[in-house]
Amino acid sequence: MMVNVDVVTRSPPFLRYMLTRRKSDAYARDALTSFMHPQKLNGLGTHRQVHEAHQKIGTYRSVAVMELNRYHLILVSVALIAALGVVIWLKMPFLPEQLIESPADALDERIVKTPPGSSPESRRDLLLDFDDFVSKNFPMTLVIQGTVVNLIELRTRRAIEEIHSASVQEGSMRVWYIYNMGVVIKTTNAIVGIDVAGTYVAPSIADVGGLLDVLIVTHPHGDHLDAKVTAAAEKAGAKIVVADERVRVDSSGNIVRDPGGVSMVQALAGSALAAQALVGVELGGTIEVKGVRITAYPAEHSYPNRPDDDFSATPTGWFYIEASGFGILHTGDGFFSDAKPDLSSKRVDLYLIHYVDEICAEDYYELAPQSHVMVPLHLHELGHGREILDYAMFSNALGQERDGDLWLSHMTPQDTGIRYVPLVWGESVEMSISP
Repeated sequence: MMVNVDVVTRSPPFLRYMLTRRKSDAYARDALTSFMHPQKLNGLGTHRQVHEAHQKIGTYRSVAVMELNRYHLILVSVALIAALGVVIWLKMPFLPEQLIESPADALDERIVKTPPGSSPESRRDLLLDFDDFVSKNFPMTLVIQGTVVNLIELRTRRAIEEIHSASVQEGSMRVWYIYNMGVVIKTTNAIVGIDVAGTYVAPSIADVGGLLDVLIVTHPHGDHLDAKVTAAAEKAGAKIVVADERVRVDSSGNIVRDPGGVSMVQALAGSALAAQALVGVELGGTIEVKGVRITAYPAEHSYPNRPDDDFSATPTGWFYIEASGFGILHTGDGFFSDAKPDLSSKRVDLYLIHYVDEICAEDYYELAPQSHVMVPLHLHELGHGREILDYAMFSNALGQERDGDLWLSHMTPQDTGIRYVPLVWGESVEMSISP
């Protein structure tokens, strides 16, 4: 059996390889037979011609193998590039972050470049685009890590680094927004956290607890009281302050008001929640913890016109904090009880409100019109489900903002003169003592 050399050389690489692989052995057999029996050379001529032809076939076979390997390499490379494209599109967790810039990374960079105090137009555009980002990427479940959760982690880690390293001068205070209604206040003599929670969304929020001297919890709901945060705070030697109302644990495991119940400290200590670090303050009373004065006021976790809703029995308080000459008022999820707190004599440098709608914003203003800076909180909270986006968005909160000030729009439209500062997760605002 003979192989036509010209046919082999003119064949495609794959066919060339198959021809030489399958027929060269047969050719060798024919050549050997011809060597033993010259009469069977079949036109090849001499033994030397047989040898040279055999060498050609071997050469063509080697070249064909090399070309086939090259084609295999090209195909493998194309497949790998395609796979990499799919991975980037899906943003698989095993892909090193340094190889890509995710939507969360890009928005994080933009947030850094457009801090509070930027031009009103660029700042408003950022906040509205943030609304769109959360709305479009709202996670179907908090168990699955998604784009929004990635951003919370990025912003929280950035805040942790800043809280740890920031130097605060005498007469100054810096405040970071963590998540939901969580804030961290750093002065010259203490770091105070209020309602720092949300490890069910971003695990790194627990690390914030380890930076605190004092942690204040306005009420025992999971988006305000977080066991992982309190554990980290207790380990760091912080004190955890709660309003010491009389409560009980109902059949659903919720802590509710009950005049015949036990103190809040007892109820929480019974759940092994940082028991050694708990400190109670009576409603209407004031305590001092690590140089920080804390006053608790009674409030209702329900709308004034819906006293019988599911949250009406939740023990909830407002907290007024005095630290390094500053006065901070945090409303938690509290609205207004029948006996509204008299805050007329209080210095309120920072007013942290539970934003709901324009009417509530104006009600908050009426209680403390002497405030210097107001920050609307409880926006974009993921654990409450997508329905919260109907009202807890920057697009709604900005309805009370004009040129950076709180603007009243219901009763008598007017500029309050209060600086109105919506914050993105992880952002901070720095303040100085005002006369």
